[in-house]
Amino acid sequence: MIKKDFGSIIANKRKDRKLSQPQLAALLCERGLDVKAHSISKWEKNVNLPNVLQFFALCEILEISDINRTFQIGTDEKLFSKLNDEGQAKVLDYMNLLMKSGEYIREEPIIYQFPRRTLSLYDLPVSAGTGQFLDSDRFSEIEVGDEVSSSADFGVRVCGDSMEPLYLDGQIIWIHKQETLEEGEIGVFFLWNSLSIKTSRGGWLRMKTLKDVKVGETATVAKLHGEGPVKRRIMDMGITKGVEIYVRKVAPLGDPMELTVRNYELSVRKADAEMIEVV
Repeated sequence: MIKKDFGSIIANKRKDRKLSQPQLAALLCERGLDVKAHSISKWEKNVNLPNVLQFFALCEILEISDINRTFQIGTDEKLFSKLNDEGQAKVLDYMNLLMKSGEYIREEPIIYQFPRRTLSLYDLPVSAGTGQFLDSDRFSEIEVGDEVSSSADFGVRVCGDSMEPLYLDGQIIWIHKQETLEEGEIGVFFLWNSLSIKTSRGGWLRMKTLKDVKVGETATVAKLHGEGPVKRRIMDMGITKGVEIYVRKVAPLGDPMELTVRNYELSVRKADAEMIEVV
């Protein structure tokens, strides 16, 4: 309950601030409250009372900080009688918080709509190690959104675990077509009718072949490249997928290479060594 001389308190506080009723009404309007000068006149004559938001705004404009003591709010109903000073202070803090809430303007969230688009997902996988043959006629269309880069042109699935944890077996990777790769970039490319994923080294893409293995090192055959008689000749030497090869010696000019394969020694030409992909 508000003290009966509420109107005179408001009038005196307004006059202390050297504000006219129209000026006070304008200040209330600046706080988003539609108040006319004649409404303030009725308040000061105790004809009407302001609502909660109007009341708190009045207290702020007229610099009434101790609302309870000024207006003796609730004394007739013993509103604060069971509260100590700390409790009354908390009530006043909450009242002031409510007053501030009248100034709050809720901002509507901005929802960004990313367009959906359709990309080709090739059915045959790309390998991080040995590569898979790519049939351009075997693909499905898949709808994607902002989870896929806007620069992606098509997708493929990874086959194998040789590039884990960067790429997992069965994972879809989205590819952007471009002419060149920078040092360290990862690309998907055609090599001997296979589609492989490799890392760019020295500004261009290359795989590791037997030719790259140093003397004293052992490598495992990942895949044999080449066609017809060339591939058959290599296989006839016992060099097949999964076989370990130990490099014993390399001629001064790099050709031939002397190897140990399946517990026997043999020599291969540099040209043949380039056809043997190893890991």
